[in-house]
Amino acid sequence: MGMKKFWQFRGCVICSFLLVFGASFFPVYAEIPQPPYHLSPQELDARLGVSAETPRPEDFLRVVYFYRNPGCATCQKMSRMVFDTLKRDFSPEIQTRKIVLRYLNLEDPKHARLVKTLNISSPSLFVVQVKAGKDVRILQLNRIWSLSGDAVRFQDYISRKIKEKLQ
Repeated sequence: MGMKKFWQFRGCVICSFLLVFGASFFPVYAEIPQPPYHLSPQELDARLGVSAETPRPEDFLRVVYFYRNPGCATCQKMSRMVFDTLKRDFSPEIQTRKIVLRYLNLEDPKHARLVKTLNISSPSLFVVQVKAGKDVRILQLNRIWSLSGDAVRFQDYISRKIKEKLQ
């Protein structure tokens, strides 16, 4: 086989490899979900299986993830893990609105007063206990950053703290 035919053959092999394996990687990449903070409250509730007709009780927990836009890879990962944890561990409470998940952009001027009151300077997660329609306890889950590299411990931490507040 001459050099010219060798390079043509090699090129075909490389193209075939990319077509076969590149195509198999593409659907995996396409399935990576966007961070849920881009969703409106109604879209977020729908993804969590909450009916629009379900009334919100007077006593409930509000889980709030404050994010920056655009978020870094770690922030996006944490926002997804918060969503996944609540959906996995608290689906019945979410569907009855005993737990409400919200994402708020900490750079949005309409949240400036709340951000200042809570002294937020970076993406943060809060659990707010609401009684008779009023915020009575606010808990900041400070360990999310140190646990962000370990999904199991991150999700266990969030789940445990929310369960404590539900009791």
